[in-house]
Amino acid sequence: MKARLLASLFATVLMTAPGVASATAILGATQSAQDAPTQLVGGMHGAGGFAGGAGGSPYPVDIFVRGGFNDWGIFNPMTYDAGSGVYSAVIDIAAGDWEFKIASEDWSTVDLGAGGGDPTVVLDSARLIGTGAFGNLALSITTAGLYTFTLDTSTGLDSPTLLVSAFTAIPEPTTLALIGLPLVWLAVTRRRKTRGF
Repeated sequence: MKARLLASLFATVLMTAPGVASATAILGATQSAQDAPTQLVGGMHGAGGFAGGAGGSPYPVDIFVRGGFNDWGIFNPMTYDAGSGVYSAVIDIAAGDWEFKIASEDWSTVDLGAGGGDPTVVLDSARLIGTGAFGNLALSITTAGLYTFTLDTSTGLDSPTLLVSAFTAIPEPTTLALIGLPLVWLAVTRRRKTRGF
């Protein structure tokens, strides 16, 4: 449990550090009745805050990734990027077979699910999802870790696509330089020792 918490905290630091692509997550310590792992929740976007219709988002309310992995709660709000028309959330998920939906807090304003077809969501494979009180989506996670849920509404609210993939933080050169500073210090101090300074 401590290792998973440290991994979540490390990922959060990478995502919120200046110069890191997709710096849109903050750490939220939420525990389920079964002592679920710490969840990462979508953070604020631009001046608009959470999705909720602000900042040009198409849905008039906040939307959440809700499923068995978070006790169907509202612990994982999705953030909206007005430039791309994409909502996203990064969530720490234990290995297992999970059902979930993308929905508003009241389950009626927004309720995105299987769309009457196959409920299976395959990792790294975008799929259309249903837009009105459909069945649950199904996701099989073989390796516990951080996963990114991306909901693309750029083609319209009647045909949103969902992509779930393993999370990867991609630091930009500024962040890499900060990470490399201790190595420079080590090289300088070793050089001084060999020259007798």
